Amino acid sequence: MLLLLVFATYLVQAQTSIGLSFATPSWRPLNSVIDRYNNLRPWLDKDMGNIGFMPGFTVSFGLAPSKGKFAFQALTLRKSSQRVTAKGNDDKRDLSVRLWTLSIFDFTYYPVTIGRLSLGLGAYPIELSRLKIRGRVNDDKFETYWKSPTVATFFLTNASSTPHIDLRYRLNPDKNTHLHFRMYWMLSWWGDEHMVFVNDKINSPAVAANQYSTQNMRCSHIGMQFLFDLF
Repeated sequence: MLLLLVFATYLVQAQTSIGLSFATPSWRPLNSVIDRYNNLRPWLDKDMGNIGFMPGFTVSFGLAPSKGKFAFQALTLRKSSQRVTAKGNDDKRDLSVRLWTLSIFDFTYYPVTIGRLSLGLGAYPIELSRLKIRGRVNDDKFETYWKSPTVATFFLTNASSTPHIDLRYRLNPDKNTHLHFRMYWMLSWWGDEHMVFVNDKINSPAVAANQYSTQNMRCSHIGMQFLFDLF
């Protein structure tokens, strides 16, 4: 076992990646709630915008072989968020949307290498996420309208898998440091984000028109990452 560990350490190097993350969701149930808010308030000077571009950050830890054909990430954390605001009649309402995603494991294979440039494919087979939506009127304290359900107050129920395409540029031929661009597609396993509760908070005059089953939402989205790989 000790010899195997020494051999593995010789073949691979520790990897840390940090950078920016951008999610581009098309969350119709949530945006329908926002559209209803705007439609019920024709006096607004500024409508509340839809959730469609969520910047954030990424940090990951793992291993990479010295030749760089493979990469393994044991732990990756992504965070994306967006705040939208409506104004009218000297009042305003803020809606804050945050998505945290923890990837348990990732494997990436780089079959194409041209000089310092590598093209790869990979996947996060299991991810856990928490969606949190908060709001406030004027400058009051933010109130939580919805957050992803958990089991035993700890284990998140929002699970997903995420395939991705990678483009990696090696900065130094003698070191495994890279600039790294990744496109990913997060696919939620099920829709257990209930936007009906957000609707109840901001559209109380229209609660009677809610259809619970049509406001269940998945957190699926397309995103991109700009990373700096440190080895």
